[in-house]
Amino acid sequence: MVDRLEEEQLKQLRTSFTLLDGDGDGRVDAVDIQKFLGTFGAHFSLEEVEEFINEESAHPNGVLDFPEFVCMLSRLLGFALKKPVEVSRATLHRIFERWDQDGDGYLSANDLRSAVKEVGEEWSDAQVNDMIYFKNTNGLFTFQDLEDIIVEKVQTIDDD
Repeated sequence: MVDRLEEEQLKQLRTSFTLLDGDGDGRVDAVDIQKFLGTFGAHFSLEEVEEFINEESAHPNGVLDFPEFVCMLSRLLGFALKKPVEVSRATLHRIFERWDQDGDGYLSANDLRSAVKEVGEEWSDAQVNDMIYFKNTNGLFTFQDLEDIIVEKVQTIDDD
């Protein structure tokens, strides 16, 4: 579902996220998200929202940045529709290839920094390194690493 969002939908989510992010630090917490979901009639306990946050966050710290926020909402929408969120392997390959700026088959820190900047985020060096080293200790973030992370969050479909 994340890959099916229209640009206008992403802009609307960005606006909502910015409004929720009262202190402007690029992150929203469980209370903010609970209120946001409540405006759509989706009533979750604070504990449920905190659980969603910890499941979606690359580094569970009780808050979500914008990409994590979008993934969480997509997942919640999938639950509400009783359908799994699906992302095709071909889509993942296209995303990875776009992010892999030098075409070497790995996402470097600079590649990842550019990718998150593309969606309006600014990550610190520590956040970038957390993601690069999330799956491997060698600092080489491969397509398989991206797929593994996505598979943990959503269902991939094979459309090759």
